Amino acid sequence: MPDRRNKSMGIQLLMGNLPVDTTEESVIDWIRDSNLEVQINVHSNSSGKCVGFATLTVRNEAEAALLVNDYDGAQFQGRIVYLNREQVKPPSLNWFDRLKTKFFLTSS
Repeated sequence: MPDRRNKSMGIQLLMGNLPVDTTEESVIDWIRDSNLEVQINVHSNSSGKCVGFATLTVRNEAEAALLVNDYDGAQFQGRIVYLNREQVKPPSLNWFDRLKTKFFLTSS
């Protein structure tokens, strides 16, 4: 059974196109058949409604691949949801760091 409380996992997936009434429990119930331990965070607005996506975290690449294979493009509460690997963005540089980077790259 999926457990969203385990904080020691590492591979993050984004699930998109979720209905506004989606809860963590409804996603847990939906993916229960996968028999994987999954941490789920449904992102919501200030009124508590889902904003259309959730973050799912699993332990390793193999489990991530299984979830993507089984649930990407599947129907959830009447909608086709998308599940793919979350892309980690590099930290953005402030204006001073960008200036330094540009100066050092062009003066070489």
